[in-house]
Amino acid sequence: MVDPSDGIPRDSAGWIIRPDPTTRRRLTGDEAFAGVGGATVSDFWRFAMQDLQMNNTRGYLAEFLVGRALGIESNRVEWDPFDLLWHPNSTDSVRIEVKSSAYLQTWKQRQLSKPKFSGLKGKVLDEDSGEYSPRADYNADVYVMCLNVQKNPETFDPLDINLWKFFVVPRHRLAVNGFASIDLRWLERESVSPVEFRSLRDEIGRAWHSEWTATRRPAISAEKKAARANADFNVPIDFSQVDDRPAAPCTSCGSSTLYDAAELHVIRSAHGSSSTGHFDTYCPRHLADWIDAHR
Repeated sequence: MVDPSDGIPRDSAGWIIRPDPTTRRRLTGDEAFAGVGGATVSDFWRFAMQDLQMNNTRGYLAEFLVGRALGIESNRVEWDPFDLLWHPNSTDSVRIEVKSSAYLQTWKQRQLSKPKFSGLKGKVLDEDSGEYSPRADYNADVYVMCLNVQKNPETFDPLDINLWKFFVVPRHRLAVNGFASIDLRWLERESVSPVEFRSLRDEIGRAWHSEWTATRRPAISAEKKAARANADFNVPIDFSQVDDRPAAPCTSCGSSTLYDAAELHVIRSAHGSSSTGHFDTYCPRHLADWIDAHR
């Protein structure tokens, strides 16, 4: 609706309707400013972001690199509680926070800086109330620490991506200690090894799977029994701790199957040589085949 007092479109809650910034038309740099003597967007970019070593532009560059590694093409949004949203498949949405650090700075230095990655926790703005959350928390699923490893200012090259190292940490590993910032010593103690740009996508995928696994709500025994009782096929023996795994390969085709308490029918337990029997896991397609064969 349009507010008659100022003619500005607003939603039912009174907020000014704005376009989604992630889908706004992307500038090429050739666009000209009106009335500025032919100045273009590229001229502005050269003026504002000429120095890729500056802290703010280095941070933008780090986000750009991680986005490129993941194939993300959407526009950057300044006020989002996380930096990137990655869709590795048709169902998952992975929130990614990117932090950058370096040994060399643009200001005068007596010594190289000690890399540190801060701001890992933050408050979230509630757009309906206009207020921030009362306490800072982790707002991403995966954290990517980007370190420019160059130490010689005379040969510093901001365009050589081989001179960046990337440390990838799932949220739960930070949340255990509640750290708002970490350094290279912490990463070393936690055995978080750096990866190069070409391996970054795979490493983020592994971190997401680790986070998914760690935070997946485990099924309790009552839920398991209810699922078995209501299943439209027979389960020969009792469920055991074996089926608490959050991921397992399909017995038929080897593809990975993720499941929770509501999907326990993807597992079939059968009599085996041990007292607990053995467990077969099926992807949805091969599960359907098994159910049809045991009705």
